Amino acid sequence: MSQVPQGSGATPCLAVCGHLLFAHHVANSEGPTWWISGAWAWALMSWARRAGARCCGMETPLEKALATLVLTFHKYSGKEGDKFTLSRGELKALVKNELGLGQKMKERNIDELMKTLDKNSDDEIDFKEYSAFLSALCMAYNDFFQQDGK
Repeated sequence: MSQVPQGSGATPCLAVCGHLLFAHHVANSEGPTWWISGAWAWALMSWARRAGARCCGMETPLEKALATLVLTFHKYSGKEGDKFTLSRGELKALVKNELGLGQKMKERNIDELMKTLDKNSDDEIDFKEYSAFLSALCMAYNDFFQQDGK
């Protein structure tokens, strides 16, 4: 596994800059926290070179969206306990503040959401579980727009 070098100046997004791949999010006192497998890093760097990699300051809309998803998780994680997971209260705050549908959710809905997302039953939502939630939301949005277009 390859770790993002500390002090690399990487932006909080997936960005290809020259020949280096940075997978990085909000810096913390313990150094970088994102890891990417060496095989994936080499494959992505190779692809990026062939595609004519852009510099970090020129993220695409999709890269900006990905950065927003990651940063939103970390905006709420760690206020109660582990800084890399969401507690029930943190999940509730994220959903209510960041999703329009969340403002209408009742406590029992938050409990159901927590139970559904918490696949390992540790009473916390890690980034992988959060990502599965986002994927399900994306599919629901896609279904909505497909139905709306008919």
